[in-house]
Amino acid sequence: MPVHLPDEIIWHILRNLVPSEKVELQYDYDAQLCLTSLAYASRVSRSFRRVAEPLLYRHLHCSSRQLLEALCNRPELCEHVRRIDGYGTSMSLEDRAVAERLLHGRIRGMVRDKYRWPALDALLERLIPPEVDPINNDEDYGYLDMAWLTFMLCLTPHVETLHVDSCLLDKPDMLARLFDLCGREGSPRQQRESGRVMVPRSSGPLSKLRSLQLGCDTVHGEPGGFGDRNVRPLVLFPGLEELVAVHMDWEYTGQGPNPYDHDEGEGEHEDTSDEEQLEDDQDQRCQAERPGDQTSQALPDRPPKRLYTFPGSHPNMKSLSLLHNNPPVYSTAREMLLACPNLDCLILLPWIFEDRETLDFTMYGNVLREFGTRLRRFELEPAIAHGDFSEVGDEGTIGSLREKLTRLEQLRIPLATLAGTDVTDVDDENSEQLDLCAFLPASLRWFWTGVTESGVAEVHYKALARMMDEITRGSQGDGCCRLPLLEWVMVQIPSKNDGPSFEPNGFDVLRLGKDQVLCTRKSARLGWTQTPPGWEGAPIDTDSWLP
Repeated sequence: MPVHLPDEIIWHILRNLVPSEKVELQYDYDAQLCLTSLAYASRVSRSFRRVAEPLLYRHLHCSSRQLLEALCNRPELCEHVRRIDGYGTSMSLEDRAVAERLLHGRIRGMVRDKYRWPALDALLERLIPPEVDPINNDEDYGYLDMAWLTFMLCLTPHVETLHVDSCLLDKPDMLARLFDLCGREGSPRQQRESGRVMVPRSSGPLSKLRSLQLGCDTVHGEPGGFGDRNVRPLVLFPGLEELVAVHMDWEYTGQGPNPYDHDEGEGEHEDTSDEEQLEDDQDQRCQAERPGDQTSQALPDRPPKRLYTFPGSHPNMKSLSLLHNNPPVYSTAREMLLACPNLDCLILLPWIFEDRETLDFTMYGNVLREFGTRLRRFELEPAIAHGDFSEVGDEGTIGSLREKLTRLEQLRIPLATLAGTDVTDVDDENSEQLDLCAFLPASLRWFWTGVTESGVAEVHYKALARMMDEITRGSQGDGCCRLPLLEWVMVQIPSKNDGPSFEPNGFDVLRLGKDQVLCTRKSARLGWTQTPPGWEGAPIDTDSWLP
């Protein structure tokens, strides 16, 4: 008679087959092999299946016809899903027929029974309108690209994390319509005017969604923008706590006139306002015709009125990252911090190119000191820089963060941005030396920085050495230490530079990759030298990553 293994033992065995959350499955053969093994394990016995399926379906790495059919055939699997990496897959003609059959034959009925939300059923009814004709109009293929993902999100009520990689479309797509409906404040209501009971929004699709990563590739290679009508319902979804936007610009998201517009565009804005007023009238007529059913808010030529920012508009947002986009100006950073008053993580890693807009770091510093006092993590550094483009042409420096950002634990910023390149000459003994301890808050634990490309690198090296020497003396009780918690310092060195010649007594120094030097504190308690949270697997050059 076979020995019965408790579910807990089986779980400990099978969890080793679950790929890391950071793995991109389509590029990682080992991760694919692990999932295949986990699928085979689910067929060993009923007990193995009971334990393996929640692990297997917790993280869906794609959205496809086969996976959607599996969820429709076994609805209990939908309850296991917590994360979806939804990469839009274009539909073939056969796929379109299957999608329509599943939508009207299975999905609408399942969604109706699950949520009892008439507005959602009405949206699904019109999700693939008959006028969409991919046979005779190639542009209509794009309209259907997100069908699989949209259907899956309607079936999986416990999704917490969503990664979407899609092109911006020229017409409202399915995903934007779903986000618009599910994110609308106060709808559906507990009681409609007609007396029919509706479930609260907290139990609908996307009600558990807390983290969104959105990547954008446009036709011309330029970053997309938050102002696009298909993007805005996603990035301004009210329940989000974490947003990662790749190759996308924040742009202006307020409801009033854009303060960054130039005078020569006034005529165009007047025309747009007239058009929006006309659409307001159309929207009101639509709501009057279908009371309580408000599925028409994702209008073709503008976002719904609720999808704007204002001070305090997104209190749930705690982490905001803009990566590989145009460098955001200080007024954009201010808008982010005002709209998200509880933000504790702001990451700005833009592309840097020669003809970019000049950045005023003095104003950036003022914004941080006034509106960023709650930040625990802040990063402002070029994701990709060529030569010294990241230092040439900008104005001012961030300046000291010590007195105002008293919660800051994790900081990534070049020394040229923080303190400047025209600092004291290293050989001038009569001048005041650069004191980094006066720039950094006492709460800081992890510091990722870089020395100047265009100035005298030795000035920055010596400033770093003095900072770490003070920390060492303070930990030994020999003098005051203004950075008592700092344990980890990563320094990017200029290309064709041998790196720093110093090795502080209290720190271990390790060369990482081609252009990085890592200094970790020797006297720290066990575990202090581990990779800081959020930087695991971060690239340090083209061939090296942090552990």
